[in-house]
Amino acid sequence: MTLAVVVIAACSVISVLAMLMVSLKLKNLAETTESFLKETQGTLRTLIEVDIKPLLRSAHAAVEEAEGIARGARAGVENVEHALGAIREVGDTVHNINSMVNGKLGASLMTFAAYRVGIRAGVEALMKMVSCKTKKEA
Repeated sequence: MTLAVVVIAACSVISVLAMLMVSLKLKNLAETTESFLKETQGTLRTLIEVDIKPLLRSAHAAVEEAEGIARGARAGVENVEHALGAIREVGDTVHNINSMVNGKLGASLMTFAAYRVGIRAGVEALMKMVSCKTKKEA
């Protein structure tokens, strides 16, 4: 019986020593982790203030600039649509006049009238485009 008690006591002492060693290792790990977090916190704060915030500001400015470019492109497309509408009207007018002249007058007069009307309508359309463009630039 004495031997059993000695073995149990020895096992208990070994278990307690093992728990103390694990406990000391956990304490060291906790201290190391705490010091790492303190050091990292300052670095992260600096990283956010110095690197990330200016980067976000630059990205925001780039997005605003892209929006401005898109607005300008949209206005340009509207001008092109207006110009295409004017050109379509000129084509219709030339066709109508050509048909009318072809039915009532000779071929030479028809050609002259068609050129004159086409040139006049083209000049008017260009003048409208130029005046719209100068108004928008001003």
